[in-house]
Amino acid sequence: MDEKAPLQSIVNFRDVGFATGGSPALPAGRLYRCSDIAKATKEDQKYLQRTLGISTLIDLNGPLTVIGPKVNNPLQNVFLHKDRIRSFSVLDITVHEISLESQPFRDSVKAEGYEFLGRGNECTKTMQAAFDRLDWRKTTTNVLDLSKPQIQAIFLALAQQDVCPVLIYGPWVSLVLCLVLHLLGIPEEKIAHEYLLTRQHEAAMLEKVNARRREIGIEEKASLELEPKYVRHVLGHLETRYRGIDAYLESAGLTAQQLGDVKANLRGKDVRSSEKLVDVEEREVS
Repeated sequence: MDEKAPLQSIVNFRDVGFATGGSPALPAGRLYRCSDIAKATKEDQKYLQRTLGISTLIDLNGPLTVIGPKVNNPLQNVFLHKDRIRSFSVLDITVHEISLESQPFRDSVKAEGYEFLGRGNECTKTMQAAFDRLDWRKTTTNVLDLSKPQIQAIFLALAQQDVCPVLIYGPWVSLVLCLVLHLLGIPEEKIAHEYLLTRQHEAAMLEKVNARRREIGIEEKASLELEPKYVRHVLGHLETRYRGIDAYLESAGLTAQQLGDVKANLRGKDVRSSEKLVDVEEREVS
């Protein structure tokens, strides 16, 4: 009997480097994406870790917002992970849970006149209904402008030593990859090509989305509305408001050295060390 192809339980999985042409800026085998891994089989989990060597997961679903004791006063309860950021390690894998739906972003939705009322599924229902009414362009730019601490956390994770191979998944993964690929100098047409590959998996992803919508009692979506102009809109906003990706990431609190670390990690070599070595050799010769 033929063995099943790996990763059949993981929707929209791909090697981003391979999908964008395997350039020196992002070789294959360094950066992967998918929709989610919550329902991955044990076999596929082993394939991710043992065959692909995934060492870092960036989960854009973020941590659960739960109530727990205050650090300096255990008798008082506070919301934990209110910034929607948490990092931890499981065996040899580092996990970063980071949600781009920050409190300022949610407040911006409320400012449009949509209040998140109720608890649990009822709150989720009103929140999702609010998002459905908003234009995708405004929602995207609001995330870019209002969730900078979370963007910073993602890039700080990518700047860590031994971060690769890394798998990024969850909501807003296409937005995050727009930023990462643009920073690496990947041409816009290749970023757009990578983004639109998701259309091949739309049916499976749409079923997952609609299963959740049925669960909370809201109307199903007819499509994922993968906009061909999405990448152009994101990059255009970076240019118009911030004068480029580097200036945008700097406004999010990232330094040139940290961005250099991200580039070096994803390229698979430390370009900074090479530059230092050349500099030392030149000084010795002189």
